[in-house]
Amino acid sequence: MLEDKERLILSYIVGECGDNYKVIEKDDFEDFYKSKLGKKRVNLDAILTHLKNTHYVDIKYFDDNKYCLCATEQAKLLFEQD
Repeated sequence: MLEDKERLILSYIVGECGDNYKVIEKDDFEDFYKSKLGKKRVNLDAILTHLKNTHYVDIKYFDDNKYCLCATEQAKLLFEQD
């Protein structure tokens, strides 16, 4: 089961990536999070690690400012069921 903040970040990834890997800046994640919840800070590394470990995202690479990732079929199915 995903926490609300994890589900929110995952919805952003599904919407941005489609069926491909995409590079997403850390600031873009934080801006999206802030626009939805009014908070700027989110422990993005922990959220993305959990989403990877639970097979909702695949992370090709990352550094301090960006992530190259994609949503898995499991993630897409989660939002199709809603």
